[in-house]
Amino acid sequence: MTAYLQRQSSKRYRTLSRRRAPAPFTEYYEDTYSLDYPSEFSPLKGTRIEDYLNTSRRLNDTLHQRGIILHKKVIFTQYLNNLNDNYENIITNIMQTLRNNIEAYTLDDIISNLLDKANRIRSKIQDSVKALVTSLKKNIHLNKSKRPYKVTKQRYCRNCKRTNHIPQDCLDLFPEKIIKK
Repeated sequence: MTAYLQRQSSKRYRTLSRRRAPAPFTEYYEDTYSLDYPSEFSPLKGTRIEDYLNTSRRLNDTLHQRGIILHKKVIFTQYLNNLNDNYENIITNIMQTLRNNIEAYTLDDIISNLLDKANRIRSKIQDSVKALVTSLKKNIHLNKSKRPYKVTKQRYCRNCKRTNHIPQDCLDLFPEKIIKK
């Protein structure tokens, strides 16, 4: 039992030590939230990526004009960490590159990459919507009968046009089935 408790406590210690010693790029992420940003710089839910990037760039330019110059990593982190899950792959790639070489990207490069990704996501959504509409149109046409006059009830006699029996039980076709009194 004590060996089990020792293993559990060592696992917890390793987990906590990893949390306390963040990766080099994530320390700037925490710094960005300690600053008092306007609400426009926070994630913009329900808006287009172009609006988000334009608002963020405008606010960054305003800060720069007032003499507040933010570190490049802080700006990049603010842009990348406020995006939704659709951009997870490109965020991971950009952050990994920035960890190795901070000069690999400029702000314009990151914005153009994000806009390209947004266009790819938008076209993928439009393609899936078109495919869905096309498949629904096909299903609508498949359900229509070639002979719309045909009754589709289970009991229908094509000979006498009655709906109380099937053709195998039709008394007009098979008079020998008539019950004699």
